[in-house]
Amino acid sequence: MSAVAILRRPGVRLAGRTLLIAPVLLVVTMFAFALSLLVPGDPAHAILGDAATPESVAAVRAELGLNQPVPERYVHWLGDVLSGDLGRSLFGGTPVLDSITARLPVTISLVGAAILLTIVVAVPLGMLAGYKKSRTADRIASLLVSVGQALPPFWVGLVLVAVVALGAGLLPPYGYVPASQGLGPYLQHLVLPALALAIPGTCELFLQTRTAAVEVFSEDYVRTARAAGLSTWSILTKWGAKNAMVPVVTVCGLQLDRLIGVAALVEAVFGMQGIGSLAVTAALNSDIPTIQGVVLVVGGFVLVVNLCVDLSYTYFNPRLRS
Repeated sequence: MSAVAILRRPGVRLAGRTLLIAPVLLVVTMFAFALSLLVPGDPAHAILGDAATPESVAAVRAELGLNQPVPERYVHWLGDVLSGDLGRSLFGGTPVLDSITARLPVTISLVGAAILLTIVVAVPLGMLAGYKKSRTADRIASLLVSVGQALPPFWVGLVLVAVVALGAGLLPPYGYVPASQGLGPYLQHLVLPALALAIPGTCELFLQTRTAAVEVFSEDYVRTARAAGLSTWSILTKWGAKNAMVPVVTVCGLQLDRLIGVAALVEAVFGMQGIGSLAVTAALNSDIPTIQGVVLVVGGFVLVVNLCVDLSYTYFNPRLRS
């Protein structure tokens, strides 16, 4: 067996891609640490306020290790991160890891519901539109999703609050209820923010899925399946869907990465205390340890998503396994 064939094995591919995460994560830690150097102002002054004396500022700087050389500070900070210590907030002294852990379920619920809604709606409709290309309904749908793709999620959220929540009184306009307090209230508070986050991404994924489906359904083997009298459902699921999934999965991965960033705006509209709102508050207060912790967690999440997308190519494209 050739070396190329060995490297293409799923297990070897998984091990190789997983090992690549380590150096990339190291680069992410460097960028996260660099935030402490790029943020304007002195953290000691931010903690003590304008009335601080030079002596108290110097004492706080020494306590935070700001008097040490930058490389030494980075090594010390990286050692703490590797041991699970992301530091403490400069305001209140709350451990950063505890703050992130408390907010993480909110963002995971929001982003998870949004990406699930995006896939469930966009992929089947995109495949069907690609199968029935050049039809009037397909053209109208393409026009509508082109408009929807340009809608800002926070604006969509405000419209949903005004029309659905405040106008019709169908769903709560504000807040978040954990699933532990009841599945019904949990889903009711999640529907509107998930819709606001999902609508633009659903439109984009629909267009990408349709484009991939049009290309697949123009292949000879699909025309042969049609001539053989196979049902539309069989052609869509057995012949079309899997072969069109490589670009679709790529877009899904990009959508998931983007949703993490956009979630901060939607959380603000609906008053959800997630990772996004934590990052915004920390940035406004120049709370460097919290900002660094959020950057590390989000960076690690993006790397894992990209790894899963890359490995999925092996399943959807058999040529990578040969």
